Parts: sequence; C-alpha cells; structure tokens
Amino acid sequence: MHTDHSHDCAVPVQELLATAKARGLGAIAITD
Repeated sequence: MHTDHSHDCAVPVQELLATAKARGLGAIAITD
C-alpha cells in the first residue's frame, strides 16, 4: 500500500492504519 509519502497516493498513514484496523486486518505492507 502507498501513503501520502508517495507521489501517487494522498492517503495519510493514520487514515490507512485506521481503515485497515476497521476492516479487521492484522497487518499491512507499506511500500512507499
């Protein structure tokens, strides 16, 4: 997944983590 640290995504890290947690994911990979 990319975050707002990458040029091709505007989602902040905290929003990405909150969404992943809300969907029941136990882990994600950030590949900025």
